[in-house]
Amino acid sequence: MTCAQCGWPVIEGPEGGYACGQCLHTVEPPGYEERRVAGQARARAAREARTARRRRAAARKSGRRSGPRAPGGTRGDG
Repeated sequence: MTCAQCGWPVIEGPEGGYACGQCLHTVEPPGYEERRVAGQARARAAREARTARRRRAAARKSGRRSGPRAPGGTRGDG
């Protein structure tokens, strides 16, 4: 197999793509874009869950509530 840009011999990767060592031209394997988007979505979901878990833990440690507080005097104490 040769590079489509410079014609230099390249070795095809296990999934079908390659990166040319001569001109640094890259060809992504078929279906790569869909796998990349799915991987980003999984990473984003994990990151958001981790952030939410840490915020809840920090709120418990500091004694704060997670939601907004009621204005003063609405509970009959003001």
